[in-house]
Amino acid sequence: MWGEYQDEGGKVGAISITVGHSKDKRPDKNQLKVGLGTADGIICDAKVLSGNEDDKTYNNVTIDDAATLLQQHKVDRSGFYYVADAAFFACIL
Repeated sequence: MWGEYQDEGGKVGAISITVGHSKDKRPDKNQLKVGLGTADGIICDAKVLSGNEDDKTYNNVTIDDAATLLQQHKVDRSGFYYVADAAFFACIL
């Protein structure tokens, strides 16, 4: 991926397709990230993220957003699970 990318409104820089931490050991390739939220196996939330988005920051923001939505819609939190990679544990320690 290369070049400038625009959002639907024509704004350049909505996300940054850039060099991030490559788990495939390919530091020469640009990347982006995708965050997905599911309910009963159906995708109900998706976010395209910059390639260098920090997992710890993303997890903290997403947990706060989810807690707000659950409260607004009066959803019982006992049936809610947040699944994340190992970076999540650094957020809660």
